[in-house]
Amino acid sequence: MGLGHDIEDVLIIADAWHQAGEQVALATVTQTWGSSPRAAGSRMAITQSGKLAGSVSGGCIEAAVADAALRAIAWGGRLLVIGFASGRIPDIPANRLLLKGCSAVGVFWGSFVAREPAANRRNFERLFELYAAGKIDPNIGASYAFADAAKAIEDLAARGIIGKAVIRVRE
Repeated sequence: MGLGHDIEDVLIIADAWHQAGEQVALATVTQTWGSSPRAAGSRMAITQSGKLAGSVSGGCIEAAVADAALRAIAWGGRLLVIGFASGRIPDIPANRLLLKGCSAVGVFWGSFVAREPAANRRNFERLFELYAAGKIDPNIGASYAFADAAKAIEDLAARGIIGKAVIRVRE
């Protein structure tokens, strides 16, 4: 199961996972203000084993970002179309590709993993090497055990985290 499910589907999926004995955390957007990619009522479920359904952030803005990126891209650049949790999938006008001398490349990571598992493994090994060497430093603002997922959501809602909030599904 992945992202992009209807709100009702998330509840059905979460219940099925719970009935199968999985521990499930459920997040619901209760209020929004300003520019928000998700409406109140949006839901996401995650299990301790890492299964996901739904989404409570992002997802709806990819098309607008792709449109802006294509307008700003340098001559000979590459626009990577990575995926869409929900919302409008962008149309990529061929005339912009022509005028910018650029290309658009579809990156379907799930298919890549299935078709090229050795290359995917090498990519992750290299990524972890870079992390261990201190050459990349993700901005992790807070880290929570799975049992504390509700606290993570509270802290996010209170805007008490700068950077990414990580919920550890396995200790």
